[in-house]
Parts: sequence; structure tokens; C-alpha cells
Amino acid sequence: MRQNSRTLLSQDKDPANIKNENDVITFNDIANSFLERKAKEWSQRHYKTTKNRIDNYLYSLKDKDITKITKQDIISILKKVPTIKLPNNTKINSDRVKITKKIFFLIRQIFDDAVHNDYISHNIARSIDITMIIPNKHEVEHFKAELSIKNLQSMYKLINEYSNNIYKVSLAIFNINRTKTRKYRKSKMAIYRF
Repeated sequence: MRQNSRTLLSQDKDPANIKNENDVITFNDIANSFLERKAKEWSQRHYKTTKNRIDNYLYSLKDKDITKITKQDIISILKKVPTIKLPNNTKINSDRVKITKKIFFLIRQIFDDAVHNDYISHNIARSIDITMIIPNKHEVEHFKAELSIKNLQSMYKLINEYSNNIYKVSLAIFNINRTKTRKYRKSKMAIYRF
């Protein structure tokens, strides 16, 4: 299959425009066509990284008919991304959530390409909510609300001792945000005189 695509490309033919013997356009055909078009736009490094992602993470879709790939096929791949072992024990530099999102957006691009070239009528990957598969894991640090005028004034005095005005303003704003309610914040603004 791959050799056929290379042969067609060497003949200046787009493999996505040539059907297999069974009149089936596979995900691999679309992905190769997509990569060949993007090779002109992307750096070599980005091209190689994207090709490796297709080879390492999307191998189960490669020989599937593009019209037969379901939403569940894509979701199952995305759920497996964190557990996939790369060949030659390749070290992954970024976290798995980030890579899963990149794989998802790559799948969407490939399916967009298939829609654009009229191989499929709609992009099934566009109906997938990635946050349902990999929840957002941003940890938020909450600070205890400061309700004492005396404490706010003492913090303001400490802030005022800084020589750099940018730090003064930043710390003052941080301090204001520690107050509990908007009404309380407004009443305390009188404390902060810049």
C-alpha cells in the first residue's frame, strides 16, 4: 500500500485520487495525500513529527475504509494514546494529555481533507468533544479571602515598600482579589492609593 502511494507520487499522481482495487479509499490514502500536500507548507521537522504520530498512534485506522470509520473508532484511539508504547522506547517530552489533543486535532485535519476532496460528506471527528475524553486537568490554587481591614492595610504597607511600581501594582491587585466579595473589594479600594 505504502509502496503504491510512493509510486503514484513519483508519477505526480495524488494517491487520494486513485482508488484501490476494491474501490476503497483508506485512511492511509487520505493521510498520505494530506501529508504530501502539507510537506510544501511545513518544516521538515514538523512533517516528520506528524508522520510519526500517524504511524505510532493511528496505525489501527490505516487500512480502514475512510467511509467506514466511526466516531467510536476515533474515541477508542484517543483513549488509548496515554498507554501506547512508542517503538524503540522513544521518550515523550510532553505530557500525554497534550499529545492526545494533538492526535485529535491531526485526525480532524485529515478528515477535513477527506471532506474537502469529497471522499466523505462530513467530518465525524468534528462531533467529538475532546474534553469528554480527556478532562481539563488545570489545577487552580485558591487563596483564602482576606476580610480584615487591618490585615489588608498591613499588606498594603509591605507592598508599598517595593521600589518597582510594576510589582506594587501587581501585588496590590492580587491583594484586592483576595477579598471575598465585589462590594467588599470596592470599599477597600480606598486603602490602595498609587
